[in-house]
Amino acid sequence: MEHWGPERLDDLARLVDRALPEEGLTADELMASSWDDPGIVLGTQAGDGAVSAVVRSFGELRIGWVKLIVVAPERQREGLGKALLH
Repeated sequence: MEHWGPERLDDLARLVDRALPEEGLTADELMASSWDDPGIVLGTQAGDGAVSAVVRSFGELRIGWVKLIVVAPERQREGLGKALLH
């Protein structure tokens, strides 16, 4: 896994289009949810999987959540999504 910055937006958009075509997420929506709202985006070097997550602190309480996890159709059911979560 590697850190994906906003320069990988096109890669993320292509991956989402392939894996989640019914969602109709635009590049602008992906930019807003993945990079404009500070968090982290991790993806594979091959570009066949990515996860966008955020952790927020509220005093001593830290809460994290996954905003998006996406795996290319041909790589699904191989454990890649699980690896992205770890």
